[in-house]
Amino acid sequence: MCVVAKGNAYIVKAHEPEVWEQIPVIPVIDVRLIPEERLLVFSDFIRLAAYGSNGLAWRSPRVCWDGLKIVSVTRETIEGTGYDPTNAITRESRFVVDLKTGRSLLPSPSSADGKPAW
Repeated sequence: MCVVAKGNAYIVKAHEPEVWEQIPVIPVIDVRLIPEERLLVFSDFIRLAAYGSNGLAWRSPRVCWDGLKIVSVTRETIEGTGYDPTNAITRESRFVVDLKTGRSLLPSPSSADGKPAW
């Protein structure tokens, strides 16, 4: 089972509560159940992590500067927005993560010299 308390998430064996594992996303801001893939997806302010029946399935790279919000989940992707101080118009950037691998499907923002921001 999964327990979320005070921004921390734990996977705990119901019949052996002394056997547990902490999710490497702190603080947990959002949790999504993806039953078709048998995954729980956790988010903090800047990245996502997915757990399946065998433990950690993947951890995404950083997908935004801050304020990550999951907007939609499809069969293939998790899409959302986050704070982007380089976007003078909306102060937001969009992200798309592959649901099976956690790989970011959009490039990270670039600095003034053209290098990736992260």
